[in-house]
Amino acid sequence: MLLKPKGLKFRKRFIANRLEINCIIPIVAALIVPYMNKTLPSSCGFTRNYSRRNINLTQKFVKCFLLPLIYLAFLSTADAQIIFPYKNTFKTNSQTGITLGESAVLTSGNGTDPAGEGVLRLTTNEGNKRGTAYINQSFPSNRGIHAEFEYFTYGGTRADGIVFYLFNATSSFDPGQFGGALGYAQNANSAAGQGMNGALISVALDEYGNYGVATETKTGGILNTANAPITNRIDVNGIIAVRGAVGPNGERFGGGTGNDAPYLFLGGKVTQVPPTASNVRNDQVLAAADRFNVSVSGRVTNELSNGYRRVKLDIDRNANGFLVNAEVFVGELNKWVSILNNFQYTIANARIPANVRAGFASSTGGSTNFHEIRNINITPAATVLNTPTANNDVATGSANNSVVLNPLVNDNDKVNAADPTFGYAAGQYAQGTLDLDPTTAGIENTFLVSGKGTFSVTDAGVVTFVPLTNWSGIATVNYTFQDTYLKTSTVASITV
Repeated sequence: MLLKPKGLKFRKRFIANRLEINCIIPIVAALIVPYMNKTLPSSCGFTRNYSRRNINLTQKFVKCFLLPLIYLAFLSTADAQIIFPYKNTFKTNSQTGITLGESAVLTSGNGTDPAGEGVLRLTTNEGNKRGTAYINQSFPSNRGIHAEFEYFTYGGTRADGIVFYLFNATSSFDPGQFGGALGYAQNANSAAGQGMNGALISVALDEYGNYGVATETKTGGILNTANAPITNRIDVNGIIAVRGAVGPNGERFGGGTGNDAPYLFLGGKVTQVPPTASNVRNDQVLAAADRFNVSVSGRVTNELSNGYRRVKLDIDRNANGFLVNAEVFVGELNKWVSILNNFQYTIANARIPANVRAGFASSTGGSTNFHEIRNINITPAATVLNTPTANNDVATGSANNSVVLNPLVNDNDKVNAADPTFGYAAGQYAQGTLDLDPTTAGIENTFLVSGKGTFSVTDAGVVTFVPLTNWSGIATVNYTFQDTYLKTSTVASITV
């Protein structure tokens, strides 16, 4: 790290450094002088028979040898940057660490939502709006990327959708075309036509049916019964589609064929029954038990309610590029629905940037919707993280009295240790994630044991068992928890 003079600010820093050095020298001298009676390098002006009286020589030794080492260690520590885990609720109006573009706003306290209860709103439900937002922090790609976020799209006539993307952190941010390209891909009908600069991968929540098909010069898409990409909009609510990177030489329009085509369609699913005229191949549509609407009736924040949606994207780096998994949690189904399962995205190492940034884009046209994001978490890919360990707990009580315990005390929530090399903060228990029913989707903070009593848990992980009147015996509940890297622990039991 090179320090360059910047006027008075630099002088203050210089003076502060000299004060630090002058304070350190006597301390170090007191520690090392009793042990020194050695020949020291003449290049620093040292002589033999070093003693306590030669304090000037001590200063030279410290300045020539120890202080450079201490200073380098200080710089290394100061420059170490915590990258993972990244979390932003978007509930406040703070734009620290994010860059908003065009119609994107934070709604907390701006007349839309109460302070502390906002969202990242990419568009309103007005026509011809578009918004972008990206995180200024960059993330290393060699550890893979795991991202989770909630989205809300509602309140209009169902268009166009939301795209989450990763792009080269060294590229200047320049989004792709809007409309069917959702701010990520190219569009021949536009004047410039270019897709996103430095793009690596995207997952789109397409409520209009245009992103996951081969329209507007996009390459690849949902297949028809003739095994060819569909070339017209699929009028369905909706499609979840994943598209890849810019061309091999950074092409944003044209250039590259086959797997090297810019913004190549990697995979996806139609989430509802498409019109017969679309001629969609059966395996391109979700199974009947997994179907859901991308656009819903309102902003739903309760994860077990009809209309709640959460997206999970895991791209795990391997020798051939990335192994991609994409899922959506559907509230009314109370489960994660798989969109891509261990899909091998083959891409040359030379096309993978060392560091990426993450962001969102959205648009409306003649048809509209509100498009909003909340609670994004970004960590390394799931496979490079360790699984926290939960251990069984036993507590005793008496009839008609509650039993209170903290099961986390004997658990290991810190298996993902701090690692400055990769910018990892130490993992720890994530507030509000202790789940009293691991067999069902979502986090249950109460659990009824029939005929015995009820377990409940606070966000801090403190569990209370309230027995039925005059009941005595043994009651058991299983639980898991998550750490701040979103890794779910092993299953353990609580017995009272």
